Amino acid sequence: MNTEGMHPNADEDPASIRQQAVNWLIRLDETPHDLELKASLNDWLNADPLHQQTFRQIKMIWLATCQTSHAPRRRPRIRPVLLIACLALALLFHQLHAPDYRSATGALRTVILNDGSKLILGADTAIDVDFNTTRRTVRLRQGSLYVEVGKSDYPRPFVVESPAGQAEALGTVFSAIWQTDQLLVSVHESTVQLTPSLQRDASQVLHEGENAIISALDVTRLPDTPQSRQPGWLDQQLVFTDAPLRQVLEQLQRHDSGWHWLQLPERHLLRTFTGVLDASNLEQAYTTLASSMDLEIDRSIPLLTRISKKE
Repeated sequence: MNTEGMHPNADEDPASIRQQAVNWLIRLDETPHDLELKASLNDWLNADPLHQQTFRQIKMIWLATCQTSHAPRRRPRIRPVLLIACLALALLFHQLHAPDYRSATGALRTVILNDGSKLILGADTAIDVDFNTTRRTVRLRQGSLYVEVGKSDYPRPFVVESPAGQAEALGTVFSAIWQTDQLLVSVHESTVQLTPSLQRDASQVLHEGENAIISALDVTRLPDTPQSRQPGWLDQQLVFTDAPLRQVLEQLQRHDSGWHWLQLPERHLLRTFTGVLDASNLEQAYTTLASSMDLEIDRSIPLLTRISKKE
C-alpha cells in the first residue's frame, strides 16, 4: 500500500490536535446549523488522518460516557465543562503509548540517566530514552528539556531527537523546547551540532550563548542572548522573542491544569509576542498577555480559559 502523503502534518503535536478537536466540538455545539463552520471543520479533518482519528475518538467517548439516558431523542448538548471531562477520558487512551519519563502540568522533574547525564523536564514534558553501545538518544515528544551530558565509558554521541531534527551534544550543557513543528535549542556551555531531519547536509554547530530553531529543512540562528547557565523556564519564567501567539499559548498551557478554548482567527494566532511571562502566577501571565496582544481572556469557568479577540 502506498502511504505517501497520508500524514502531511505528522510532526504536529498530538496535544495540540486534541486541543483543536475540543475547540471544534464546542463551536459546533454553539452553532450546530452553521454551514460555513461545518465546511471549515471538514477542511481541518481532511488535512490529516490524525485529525479525523482524534476528533472521532473524543466524540465517541462523549457519546458513550456523557450522553444522558433520559433524553434519547435529543442531540446531546456539549457544554465546555463537560467537554473537559470528555477530553480527560480521551487522554486515558493516550496513556497506552506512555513515554519513558513524563512531568506533570506546571511541575519540573529531574531524571539521572545511567551514564550520569542529568535531565530536567519542564512542565508537561514527555521523553523516551534509548541507550545502546553506539549512541545515547533522548526523544523529546513534547515540552522542554534541560541537559547536562554525562561522560560515557566509551565514545558514544549524546543526541536529543525531535520530528524536526536532532541536537548532538559535543560535551555540553544545553536546553531544548519543542514548539508545534520546530525545536528551539539554546547552548549554555560548550557546543551542540544541529541537524534538520530532512536536510542532513544543512547541519550547523552552535556555541555557548547561541540559540537556533531547527525545522525539518533548515536551521535558523536567532539573535544572541546574554550568557546564562540555565533557561528561564527552570525558574518558571517563560521568555519569548517574536514568538507567534500560538506558541506562547502552548507554553502557558503546559503550566495550566485547565484547557484553552480559542476563539481567535488564524491571523491573530500568528501575531508575535516578545516578553517574559511568570508561569508561577498564571493570572498575572494571562493579564499581561491580554494587554499586549489585544485579547479578551475569561477564566470564570473552572478549568477553562476562553481566549478571544478584544472587541
